Amino acid sequence: VLVSCENSNDGSDDDGDIGDPFLTDRFGNLTSWRLSDLEAAAENHLEDGESETEVEEKKYSKKEMLKRDADRKKQYMAYALQKYNNDEDLAGEMRFVFDESKDEVFIIEGNMNSYEHFNFTAKQAGSTVLFFAEV
Repeated sequence: VLVSCENSNDGSDDDGDIGDPFLTDRFGNLTSWRLSDLEAAAENHLEDGESETEVEEKKYSKKEMLKRDADRKKQYMAYALQKYNNDEDLAGEMRFVFDESKDEVFIIEGNMNSYEHFNFTAKQAGSTVLFFAEV
């Protein structure tokens, strides 16, 4: 987030243009960017966007969409399991390895807050353990 700076703390004003102030970052630090630099960058970005050829969106079959969704959910469970392994400081054979998804529920609470609840199994040193994750 950039906001304009009313005046420079170092007393210097390279071109003497008060209408083109240096900008500060969200922490209040003075940057080397002026307001005109930001406006020029935005204008160039818009011009570049107009000149680009449109890219056709890839259409997925229903089977491909279901597989992509299943892969995404499996990745969520694997990430949750990885976090559990790291939080518990499990290493080597003691680390849990994702096995399979068992069940999932999409939950909506209150004013449209939502999450998915996943039940899945993971293996550790030859045994299988049931886990859940809320994403």
